[in-house]
Amino acid sequence: MSGSEATFDPSTSTKSFVFALILIFNFIKYYRLNKNITSPQLRLVDKEGKHLGVFPREEALKMAEEKELDLIEINPTGNPPVAKITDFGQFKYDQRKKETKQKGKKEGEMKTLWLSAKIGQHDLEHKKLQIEKFLEKKKRVKVEIILKGRERQHADLALKLLENLIKDISYNDKTTGSPQKLGNKIFILIEPL
Repeated sequence: MSGSEATFDPSTSTKSFVFALILIFNFIKYYRLNKNITSPQLRLVDKEGKHLGVFPREEALKMAEEKELDLIEINPTGNPPVAKITDFGQFKYDQRKKETKQKGKKEGEMKTLWLSAKIGQHDLEHKKLQIEKFLEKKKRVKVEIILKGRERQHADLALKLLENLIKDISYNDKTTGSPQKLGNKIFILIEPL
């Protein structure tokens, strides 16, 4: 064998495989199924979520086998642990669907618009229209003016600009706070009712 040929070392490939499994299990919630459940007593819930009571593990397994479903340990920390009799594939599908639904929810989403203290009249009109569109879609809006250089000494002009912008917005159902200054930024929050 020459020095350039690669050799297979099973100890390193096993280590990397175990490491990959550890990473996977950290990201995926692990459920004990059927005979892997170790608790002697289980609080059972059926497919529809109805509580059946507390049963010994063997009896719960028998009930699941009779219905040709799986016994899934949902809450192992409960006293006794909670298990559900359902199809595991359907259970995983439902869990994944819940997670994506929660990720997709964007209630109270906030849109941020940045302005310059030297903004032109046409650009200001365009920003005003954007704010009105966001408010109609029931989104909160944060309007922010970033002051640069000598603009910081004239923060009162930026405050006046924000106040005039709020007065010009034609969307009636809005609540606003007062403009706030934070470092070199002046911002105001506008919320739909």
